[in-house]
This record gives sequence, structure tokens and C-alpha cells, in this order.
Amino acid sequence: MSKKARPRVYNRAGQRVPVQDKTWYALQASGEAGERVIEVFVYGEIGTWGITANQFVQDLRALDDGVSPVIAAFNSIGGDLFDGLAMHNALSRLGERCTGRIDALAASAASVAVCGAHRVVIASNAMLMIHNPYTYAGGDAEDFRRVADVLDQTLEAIIAAYKAKAPDIDEVELRRMVNAETWLTAGEAVALGLADEIGDGVTVKACLGQGAVLQRFQHAAAALLAHHAQPPEADPEI
Repeated sequence: MSKKARPRVYNRAGQRVPVQDKTWYALQASGEAGERVIEVFVYGEIGTWGITANQFVQDLRALDDGVSPVIAAFNSIGGDLFDGLAMHNALSRLGERCTGRIDALAASAASVAVCGAHRVVIASNAMLMIHNPYTYAGGDAEDFRRVADVLDQTLEAIIAAYKAKAPDIDEVELRRMVNAETWLTAGEAVALGLADEIGDGVTVKACLGQGAVLQRFQHAAAALLAHHAQPPEADPEI
């Protein structure tokens, strides 16, 4: 690793997972003037190997009229933390007209992204996962010390993103949960303030590649692994 290069920070799935079908990412606007709703579906990995923050922001900007409600729906194992932070900030800038929706899973960088929404609705059978930043590194002792410093700094960015959504959350407990890789049910997410409302349970179609990525987390639930191991279909089912 170059001494001047910024390490890329990921969830625990830092290795590339080939994505052969990207139809899980889509934007659409429906309704007539005055009743228009913009929906964004982030159904897959965040970052270089999935949907980048640049693509997300540019596509959203192209559809956004500045007044219509925006729903950002997530079923994602996460990915690049900095892309997740950029998505978080893009949703936050929309203000009260933005709703984040967790349809099945918002893990790692995706949990950071969805918490940028003014209001977060999590399906009753969905989960939200939070954990420490992670990267790969190589080099001498100076390189490793620098990378450790970057990880400490990015952890503070993660904590700030969650606290912006849940200002009353106990920070000591939040840090403990992040360090432990904590998988939150819908009720637990609402109790902590990281989600505002529990919605109806929904059935979503698996996203290609996510099952392999989930296996590299420490505490992923067996049922979640089984769901994402299923072959994906063409479009998200909402």
C-alpha cells in the first residue's frame, strides 16, 4: 500500500463479489403532479462493486423535483463506508420529505446510509446490522499505524451518523454494540432510535452475491444466510 494512499474502508466483506445482475438498483417516479413519489431501491452492495454514491446521487438528482417525497428502500449487506456516508448525507439533505425503508437488511455501510433519512421504517421481519470499520492493509509498521489511525477516525464518522439519527442513544452502549457486530431486529432498532417505525413484513427477492458476502460476517443469522442464498429474480418485489 502506498504511504500516501487512503485505505478503502469496508464492512467485513472487503473481497470482491462478482455481481452479474444489477437490476436490484432502480429509481422510479410515480403519480401525477402534486402526488408524485420518488422511490430508490438499493438492493445490493454499496460501492465500486455495486452502486456507487456518485451514481446514486446523480440518478436521484435527475429525478428529484425538490418537492416530491423520496423513499429510499434498502436490502443491502453494505460495502464501501465512504460511499455509505455520502449516501447518508445525500438523504439527510432532502430533509423531512425523505423516508428510509429497510425491506430486509441494512448492514454495515447500508445501515449508515439509511440513517440519513429523516424517518426510517423497518419491516417487521427485517434487520439492521452495525459494526466496526474494516480494511485490508500491507506494508511496514508505519503503514499499519497509519491505517489503524484511519480506522479510528472512520469509527467516529460511523458513530456520528448513528447519533445524528438517534441523538438520545447511550454512546457507551452504542460503541459496545458497534464493536461487537450487533444484528438488530425491527423492535430493537426502533427502541434504540435507529428506526422510527415498524412496517409490515415484506417478501423481497434475494440479490445475487449477497449470500456469499454474508458468510464472512461473524454473527449473521442462519435464516438470513439461507434467504440470500436463493437465486435472484429480475426486480425487487415490494
